[in-house]
Amino acid sequence: MSKDIVSIMIGIVGKADVLTGSAASERVSPWETHQPCHAMAIVRPSTTEQVAAIMQACHENDQSVVPYGGLTNLVQGCKTTPDDIALSFEKMNT
Repeated sequence: MSKDIVSIMIGIVGKADVLTGSAASERVSPWETHQPCHAMAIVRPSTTEQVAAIMQACHENDQSVVPYGGLTNLVQGCKTTPDDIALSFEKMNT
């Protein structure tokens, strides 16, 4: 399943915006925890349409999603497991 959902994510945002393996684990660390991201992939949409497509695909595939915003992690809300998709909002316009 994980390879399928990663392929779907690549189809939505492109290969450059789906980080896996060491590119994911080295890329994101919640503030003050110094822990690597354990998600199977970090997906970086740049439009609300991409976010909607990602969420629809994850829902249809029973895929868990952890939103990555400012990464303050004050309530431990951005911890991930190897079964999660991390949805990073870093490329979204403000």
